[in-house]
Amino acid sequence: MFQQLNSKKAAGPDNISPCLRKQCAGHLSGVFTDIFCVSLSQCKIPLCFKKSTIIPVPKQFTASCLNAYRLVALNSGTYDDTQALSPSVSEINYLSIV
Repeated sequence: MFQQLNSKKAAGPDNISPCLRKQCAGHLSGVFTDIFCVSLSQCKIPLCFKKSTIIPVPKQFTASCLNAYRLVALNSGTYDDTQALSPSVSEINYLSIV
């Protein structure tokens, strides 16, 4: 899963770049496998996986008012990986927060 990460994407709120996670995939895979298995068995996703950073991006070169911005969410890469593991994780998202 970590080997398939797009290393050109931005780091999320955890400030861990996909490039770094891709390079350390061998060391991280066992730990994250345990976390994902416990998360799925308990139907709970850790709060730190669910954090996002919202960044306003101007729609045009110069933005004169608030409506001239669009909001972009930088999600945790770990949470995105969790969603890729199982389609039912998006349902778990609303059940509980650890």
